[in-house]
Amino acid sequence: MSRLEELQEELKILTTTYKNILEGGQEFQTRAGRVKQANLSDVKAQINAVRAEIAELTSASNGMTDTIRLKWGGVG
Repeated sequence: MSRLEELQEELKILTTTYKNILEGGQEFQTRAGRVKQANLSDVKAQINAVRAEIAELTSASNGMTDTIRLKWGGVG
């Protein structure tokens, strides 16, 4: 499995976790006791970090850089 595939899978899991926290709250009561989920802001920060790494990998694999190459009037 490539690093990009690993990150995409991690993003899917983090997104599901984020949705679960939004729907069920960060803490809830069960018969067995209280359950506390991950902190919502921590999950969001991790989602952003994974998305940034995915963007970096995909732009690097497309041969894109921060450099812009221009050709002026066909001279050269």
